[in-house]
Amino acid sequence: MHQRAAAWSQRAGLTEVTKVSLRSAFHLFAQMDATADLHQVRAEMLSLGLRTPRRQEARPAILTDRQQEVAELAVKGLSDPRIAETLGISRRTVSTHMHRVLKTLELRSRTQLGAWMSSHPHLGPTAKH
Repeated sequence: MHQRAAAWSQRAGLTEVTKVSLRSAFHLFAQMDATADLHQVRAEMLSLGLRTPRRQEARPAILTDRQQEVAELAVKGLSDPRIAETLGISRRTVSTHMHRVLKTLELRSRTQLGAWMSSHPHLGPTAKH
């Protein structure tokens, strides 16, 4: 079923960046309490067959400093074992951080994570927490 959805998205011209951008806009407008814009983005997402977060899920995603580090290294293309070696933590810990990063940001893959990180430069490698 996931493959059919991916094929439909591709035919419809939906890229991962488009999906992530719509989700990011949704979260931004929810945070700003920009109701009219939020409804417009929600309608666009629904028309494209994308799931819209419930209002309480629309809070901005917060990553811990360590999750941010793991996400940045993953986006650079490092494998879990290499991330573990770089940060001096276990592979299992890296796997847990990656799972929580993807869950927190409502993403399913490292590809989506890369798109999300590029659309949120204020949370990128040079971000100060």
